[in-house]
Amino acid sequence: MAPARSSIKSRRLVIIPNADLYQIPFEVLQNPENGRFLYEEFELSYAPSATILLGMKPPRSPKGGRLLAVADPEFNGLQPLLSHLKLTPGDGDDGRLTAAEMFGLPLDRANLVVLSACQTGMASVGNGDELVGMIRALLFAGARSFVLSRWKVDAASTSLWMRTFHAEAQSQPVGEAARRAIAAVRSNPAFADPHYWAPFMLVGR
Repeated sequence: MAPARSSIKSRRLVIIPNADLYQIPFEVLQNPENGRFLYEEFELSYAPSATILLGMKPPRSPKGGRLLAVADPEFNGLQPLLSHLKLTPGDGDDGRLTAAEMFGLPLDRANLVVLSACQTGMASVGNGDELVGMIRALLFAGARSFVLSRWKVDAASTSLWMRTFHAEAQSQPVGEAARRAIAAVRSNPAFADPHYWAPFMLVGR
């Protein structure tokens, strides 16, 4: 980051990782001069490409909105589009909402989509550095912004991150809410390791 730091004039920073850089949580990068982490200096969000970023709608606050909560995802590394969320089966439906099916969801009116359980943000990098997984499906479905997890998360630290994030998002931009959520988790000595405070990525403008 050092060569570009003097050119960054904004508090908000959108990261567009290339290929394997997608796997790096930029929040944990440290300034060697003062030891500060990147999340302490910027509101960070991510986008798969500059073209997709320009086409995304600006994020809106979830304040006053309605909540739909689901749980228990898994990630399918061999067939990323079969990664799924487990819902209640019924009427001939197996209850699995796959990444492939998410492409057809009407999310263009959703202010924020949060998938807080394990590995929801994992994706395979295809031809042309195209990400294949839930992240691509949510983008195609029209989500303004969304939060996904990079790895298998700890239940207690995730609960603290999510409580802080949703509380702060009532009055702060979602990027700032995510930054404060990281700070809240990291302030707990039991969660000092980045494994606990850096699993979540905010995708959006």
